[in-house]
Amino acid sequence: MTETGDRASAYHFARHLENQGEYQDAISFFASSGCYNHCIRLARAYNLDAELMRYALKSTPALMIECATHFEDKKEFDKAVQLYHKGGDLPRALELCFRVGEDRSNPHATVVYDMMNMIAQDLGVDSSPQTLARCAEFLVQNKQFVKAIELYVMAKRYNSAVEMCLLQKVTINDDMVEKLTPPESMDPAERKEILANLAKALKKQGSFTLASKKYTLAGDRVRAIKCLVRSGDTKAVIQFASISRNVEIYKLAANYLQQMNWRESVDILKAIITFYTKAKAFMQLAGFYDSCGQVEIDEYRDYEKAIGALREALKYLAKDSSRPAEDMAASIRNRISIIEKFVQAKRCIKKQDPAGMISICQSLLQEPLLEESIRAGDCLAMLVEHFHGAKLMQEAYRYLQEMEERHIQLHPYVDSEVINDIYREVGLLQGGGGGDEMAIAPKFNNNSEEKQDSKETTFISDAKSIKNSTQNTWKADEVNEEIDEVS
Repeated sequence: MTETGDRASAYHFARHLENQGEYQDAISFFASSGCYNHCIRLARAYNLDAELMRYALKSTPALMIECATHFEDKKEFDKAVQLYHKGGDLPRALELCFRVGEDRSNPHATVVYDMMNMIAQDLGVDSSPQTLARCAEFLVQNKQFVKAIELYVMAKRYNSAVEMCLLQKVTINDDMVEKLTPPESMDPAERKEILANLAKALKKQGSFTLASKKYTLAGDRVRAIKCLVRSGDTKAVIQFASISRNVEIYKLAANYLQQMNWRESVDILKAIITFYTKAKAFMQLAGFYDSCGQVEIDEYRDYEKAIGALREALKYLAKDSSRPAEDMAASIRNRISIIEKFVQAKRCIKKQDPAGMISICQSLLQEPLLEESIRAGDCLAMLVEHFHGAKLMQEAYRYLQEMEERHIQLHPYVDSEVINDIYREVGLLQGGGGGDEMAIAPKFNNNSEEKQDSKETTFISDAKSIKNSTQNTWKADEVNEEIDEVS
């Protein structure tokens, strides 16, 4: 007999069994014939719920919804939710989940909650925003934050999704960032607001590079570069500022770059000067040249190059007529004058004019602002070495004492052998003359490591080369300019 014949026979036999009152057997033969509607009819009529659920799941969507209503009326909510879900009526399935899940005393609450998670997986962009949002809220209550965020995005409630990330400390990874980025078809003003909120959330989570990208999309380029600065990506900061036409961005970039190792990088040095120049920040530019000069003194003891850098600073201060600029220029001119005197004293030694050197150095030591211009240790060391060479040990020792009075460590400025020789000659050192004797005067800190008088070529060959590199500066008290946005 053919399959069709078998199914027909099963159907007729099922009818016979139904007439005989053997309903469960009839249901089995109706199922064999594929007539699930008759299975469902008999199961509902005679309260055979197990058979009803079994065959409802195999029936058409319309029958599933009908059976779901039946189970809902009987308060068998887990079965009702399952059938609404499979029958395609997600809103009714969710509504029932919400109603039952909110009642913690309901014995079906836990089961319905698990079903809720399954239904949420099937929700898509075609679902109504209201349904998606309510489902998201339900998931939030049950601490399913990641899935809730996805549903908020589907419902186009981007700000709610971003707020959820912050509130629940959900890490926004690259994939989530793309989902949280609204489409370009959205109203521009609304889109910018969402992007700004997303950028703020990323910044708070420490994702500064991603935050910078979103601030850029939102049109807030100042906050974008602040985030780049926080990221520490020097190359990105330079690239970003280079294509910007914003004074504040130029200053922020230059302020950040001058904290980098610009002494070892010509590119960074040029960028600093270029950005300050474009910003017309002449006082900051002068301050940067001032710092260049200070490096020449502190690191290389090259006072002539320091003068060149300070003269460059004066050139830019001349372009600023403000009172602070005038005060700064006056201070720099005074320092140049002091440094020039010290350079002259050094030249006197080369010209075999020790009297001239002594006179200049003694005069410099009376300057109240000496330490703001040169290192007093260099001036005193020159006198110590001269008198030591002239075998005038008491005079040499007097200047060593002055170094002590000024709280200046000896060894960075005066050779150990010279110090020991002077101590020995004035009776302050015991022993026969080796270079390792300990001085009797313990108040001197003789354990400091001797600083090398490096003559390495620095980033400034002379003041002119600084100018040609480009032109920009920073003000010393602006090095740590606040780069965090004000909330």
